[in-house]
Amino acid sequence: CTDKGRDLERTIVQMAQEADLPLVGPNCMGIFNPKIGLRNFPELYAGESGPVGFLSQSGTHGYNFALMGALQGIKVSKLISYGNAVVLDSPDYLEYLRDDAETSIIGMYIEGVRDGRRLFRLLQELTPRKPVVIWKGGQTEAGTRATASHTGSLAESMLIWRAVMRQTGAIEVDSLEDMLDTMAAFLFVQPTTQDRVALISMTGGQSVVTTDAFAKAGLQVPTLSQRSYERLGGFFNIVGGSYRNPID
Repeated sequence: CTDKGRDLERTIVQMAQEADLPLVGPNCMGIFNPKIGLRNFPELYAGESGPVGFLSQSGTHGYNFALMGALQGIKVSKLISYGNAVVLDSPDYLEYLRDDAETSIIGMYIEGVRDGRRLFRLLQELTPRKPVVIWKGGQTEAGTRATASHTGSLAESMLIWRAVMRQTGAIEVDSLEDMLDTMAAFLFVQPTTQDRVALISMTGGQSVVTTDAFAKAGLQVPTLSQRSYERLGGFFNIVGGSYRNPID
């Protein structure tokens, strides 16, 4: 951010406040509402919406979420790229999505927030009703420097952010792929109260890293019952394979 840029931004804020204008941005791509055909890129879809509300301080992350998500059957109700958030900030958009009947799941790419207590209270209220998945940008010292130049967001400790997510029930992800996978799980996987999983893989190495990933997530990968092993042993004849769990 240059001094001239900061001066222009202050002028924009003053004009918006004097006019009582709920300004989105600046430094953003604005609103994508597919149901009414409001797009911020011509490649985005129109006419058919979905249940996912998405807030993003990055225009590119928002655009990629919409495009890549649609390929996986994940479509948005409203997507808001809000950039520097000089008038409206993430809590304002969360309040809107909280009350939006077309939104049942909320995702966020966020670099910083001005009113952290308000965000905390909103997340506490929201997560029992609508899952909130948060991808925090600027997790490292170098990353916080990048967010300062990108959206003017101040450095904030990841310890604080993780505590906020843990205490409010928000779900932390670290990439666009994680965000999409988590959204897909909410949309397409049947809810369960169990933590024991059976895994199937195509190769031995894949079975090892898959098992590690599930175990690190706090899920159990137990051995199967003797009856299951007897049934599997009747037809499982793959050389080099295994059916202990994971099944390779």
